[in-house]
Amino acid sequence: MSIDKTKMLGAADDPGQMMSIQTIPRPEFDRLLPLNPALEHLMVEQVEWFSSKSGRLLGAIAKGRGFADWNYAILKRDRKGDFRVRHVMGNFFNLRAARIDLLLSMADIESLVLQAGAGCHRFDG
Repeated sequence: MSIDKTKMLGAADDPGQMMSIQTIPRPEFDRLLPLNPALEHLMVEQVEWFSSKSGRLLGAIAKGRGFADWNYAILKRDRKGDFRVRHVMGNFFNLRAARIDLLLSMADIESLVLQAGAGCHRFDG
């Protein structure tokens, strides 16, 4: 399964158009991922939250304290249903650049999981 990244880039300002990735409000993110010290340590001020429609992936974008300090983290459910940090990136100059990279990365991870046949079960939290 190949992902057409050029089509996805055009949808970056409307994450709902990105494959199976959707924006979610902070309270829902917190419900799906109760206090996670590792994530809180990585991210200063979280500003946007995402979930794959399958419920296997969560993502968050944060603004750091310095210049070019936008970053994100993607978490993936393990076999027990717990979220683990899967991918972290930083040093983006703005929110849009971080969002594009996060959405592309989440779509790539989701497609790899589907190809491998792993994570066939849906977790509803």
